[in-house]
Amino acid sequence: MSLAPAPVDVVGSDGLPLCGRFRGLAGAPGWTHLAAPHARGALWRRLHHKRWHFVALATEEVFCAVAVVDIGWSNTAFAYVFDRATGAFLMRSRRSAFRA
Repeated sequence: MSLAPAPVDVVGSDGLPLCGRFRGLAGAPGWTHLAAPHARGALWRRLHHKRWHFVALATEEVFCAVAVVDIGWSNTAFAYVFDRATGAFLMRSRRSAFRA
């Protein structure tokens, strides 16, 4: 199956989000161009800022995951390695910070 290239803008000219499967990375979302019912005001967008990055790797023996979360006024990061045979964590780490 061949996928179409990712759109430069994820909001179409009609103000609706472009949905589907694409090849490559899409451009930054232009949420201010969304039409109803998806449109949100500036205050809502400011209070609902959320970003995260998550990576997971799995083998027959272990499952590893790392995440960095930025919700605007706070952030956190965690990582773990899970032994799939024993059901035990081999490593767990978490860091959180509030912004002043």
